[in-house]
Amino acid sequence: MATKPKVAIACQGGGAVFAAGVLQWLFGDESDRFDLVGLSGTSGGTMCSAPAWAGLVTVGLHDAVERLAGFWRDLEARAAPDIVANALGVWYTRLPVNAEISPYLYPPIAEDRLRELLNAHLPFDALPQDAARRSHPTLLIGATDLQSGDRLIFTGEHLTQDQLLASAAVPPLYRAVEVEGRMCWDSLFSSNPPVREFTDFDFDRRPAR
Repeated sequence: MATKPKVAIACQGGGAVFAAGVLQWLFGDESDRFDLVGLSGTSGGTMCSAPAWAGLVTVGLHDAVERLAGFWRDLEARAAPDIVANALGVWYTRLPVNAEISPYLYPPIAEDRLRELLNAHLPFDALPQDAARRSHPTLLIGATDLQSGDRLIFTGEHLTQDQLLASAAVPPLYRAVEVEGRMCWDSLFSSNPPVREFTDFDFDRRPAR
C-alpha cells in the first residue's frame, strides 16, 4: 500500500473566510488521501486553524467541520446594527485620509465578542489535557511582541485563549493582549502565517495519536 503524503496547512491572515471554506471542503468528505500533520494560522487564519484543530484532537474530521462552520456562521453580520457597523467600517477604511484612534479610548467590544465566539466553538475545558493527543496534528499560532517586534509562535500543546486573541489582535480594533508577560498584537506584523517552523518538526517521531 502506498504511503499517504504528509500535509501541513498554513492559514494566512487575509482571506480567512475563503480558508475556512477550503478546510471544510478538505475535511468534509472524510478523505484519507493524506495525513494531516500540521496546521498553522495568523490573525483571521488563526480562527480557521484553531477551531479545526480543536475538532480534530477532540472528536475528528466531522467535529472540525462543525466547529469551523459554526464559528464563521456566528461571526456573520445578520442583524441590522452589525450590517450598518460593517458598512461604516468599510467606508471609513476606504477614505483617502482618516484619523488613527487609540483602541484604549473606547471599550474593547471586538475582543469581548471574539472571546464569546471562542468560548462557544473552542471551549478549552473540553480539550484533551494530554499533550500527546494535542500534538496531532501540530498547531502553530503566530503573534507579534509589540515592544521588540519579535515573532512569537504558540503551540497546541499548551494553547490558551489569550494566545489566540493575541494572534488576531489587529489595532485599532483590539488592544494589545498580554501573554506570558509580553504585550502582543496581530501576527500579520511578523509572520503571515507560521510556515518555517514546520520544517523544525520531526513528524515521523511524533507520538501516535
